[in-house]
Amino acid sequence: ASYFQYVGVARFLSLSESALLKLSLLTGDLWAVLFSVVAEHIVPPPLFWPALALIISGVFIYEIAPSPIISHDESKNEGVVELSEDYNSWMDNYVSWANEPEMVTA
Repeated sequence: ASYFQYVGVARFLSLSESALLKLSLLTGDLWAVLFSVVAEHIVPPPLFWPALALIISGVFIYEIAPSPIISHDESKNEGVVELSEDYNSWMDNYVSWANEPEMVTA
């Protein structure tokens, strides 16, 4: 079982980003809770539901941003990951917004 996990994670990371993998693994608790509610009639604590909503919203927010990885012909750029132009422009806009001085009025 561990072999398939390691091979699957390596394959996933060759196609996508690690942040998406981590966010997706965090949603695994949903399946455990659904099993405990349906099969065992055990309801999780009330704070579980807002925490799950935050995780799912994090996955959604991550997915609406442009992908930072450009897919190339594997034979030309084997092992090379480049940032896409959409991601670079999105990141430039974010950095410029984050570095703007705040307007302080007295």
